[in-house]
Amino acid sequence: MRCLAASFLFALASTSALGDSSTMFEFPDGQTVALTSNGNISMAAESVSIVPSNELFERGYSIKLPMMEVRCMFQLVNNTDEERNITVGFPIDDRFGDSYRIIDPGDEMRLLWENSATYADSTYMAIPPNLNFKTFVNGEEIPVYYRFCAGPGNEDLGRPPIAAVWKMKFQAGESITLVNTYNTSWDYFNYDAVETYSVNYILTTGATWDGPIGDVVITLRIPAEFPNPTVSDTLYSFWDWTGSPVIDGRTVIWQFTDLEPTENLEFSIKCDFVRGHISHYDGINAKSMYDAITWTEEALLESATPLIENAIGFTPTAELCLPVIEAIPYVFNGHLPPDEGVIYFFRTPDLDHPREFSSDCMQSLEVVEGVKNELEENISLAEDAGYLEFLPVFCTDHPWDEGILTRYAACPEQERRFLDLLELHETAMAGGQIEDPAIEAFYWLTGWYFTGIPAGGEFLPAEVVLQYLEY
Repeated sequence: MRCLAASFLFALASTSALGDSSTMFEFPDGQTVALTSNGNISMAAESVSIVPSNELFERGYSIKLPMMEVRCMFQLVNNTDEERNITVGFPIDDRFGDSYRIIDPGDEMRLLWENSATYADSTYMAIPPNLNFKTFVNGEEIPVYYRFCAGPGNEDLGRPPIAAVWKMKFQAGESITLVNTYNTSWDYFNYDAVETYSVNYILTTGATWDGPIGDVVITLRIPAEFPNPTVSDTLYSFWDWTGSPVIDGRTVIWQFTDLEPTENLEFSIKCDFVRGHISHYDGINAKSMYDAITWTEEALLESATPLIENAIGFTPTAELCLPVIEAIPYVFNGHLPPDEGVIYFFRTPDLDHPREFSSDCMQSLEVVEGVKNELEENISLAEDAGYLEFLPVFCTDHPWDEGILTRYAACPEQERRFLDLLELHETAMAGGQIEDPAIEAFYWLTGWYFTGIPAGGEFLPAEVVLQYLEY
């Protein structure tokens, strides 16, 4: 059964230290705090900006992650006619236990070792110097101190989780502007040639305030170091997210009104460096592949794609497949192919003893040129119809469930085009005929759609998409 995915391993990475400040209870021991609800103070508005700084954070093994500057502004209102004094905190160890990703675990253990005498008293806290956490109330910076958090910890931390804590005083009915600023980095997870970068914003800690949060705007700017969604012969890059943000270029914006936070937000970037991935497979045997392919324009991709998939471990797109197919006659005859980069797809090619191309090989290359022209036509058709931007979504692993229906809900025109594709996804997976030329061209580009040949894998039934459109 042909696999829809491009061998993406979408592993769940730990999340960054980002989130709403919350009301806290401070225990009498003077060292511990815990989240608690406050029925007197509400959060009327929240505005969060998460933007790249000019620094990189080295997270071991020469992995350098973009640092992010975070600014959270909250409008808090005392809903009573009495003065209120409260304790407010920000959980640094995300959700009371996930590893705090701005400090490498090895560096943390070194800090603990260097401060072992202090740590023996259970008062030492490994606060990284580049956190630079600050709190401002009505524009004036106020003191922040640190406390351990009561709650389920994480064995990997080697200590209780930590929160930044401060005091706030409200007059009767007073509205106060609270601002938190700090630095963090993206999380990183790697398996084989697949890399996952993620950033997570914790909204659920905002549920400790009285009632829903009035207006919420959270803005994330994607660093220049990360690729756009891409499907090429060297890279498959896929952006994924929760919620329904508006995405404008490299700016991601979530907006809510009267939010009762029950879920958190996550944005992740997954990259499969294809040529690096290939090195872990046996690769392509040019002679046997040449003999097995049907060298006609009608059957070239249909016959070659499954063979290449079996050799390299994932389904290549049409745009990736054609340079590989074109290379087969060259490598078979001991020549470098026109796209020299695809030589890495082949098993130890013998380039020291080139032979002249036979007439059959020359005819095969003419067939490739014809399909390359078809490729350009299909790219043009899909691009003109506005479908090409969705290619990374349909070429990679994805949870094909009803949740994907709202992926572009914040952008009506983009959503309409996406749902047009999704409505015919079931037909495409079954190898059915697609009447719309632009949508047929789009699925042809995925590399797994051939008329009359089921692709296998998962899909969302068209009936579910139609029900969503009717609703």
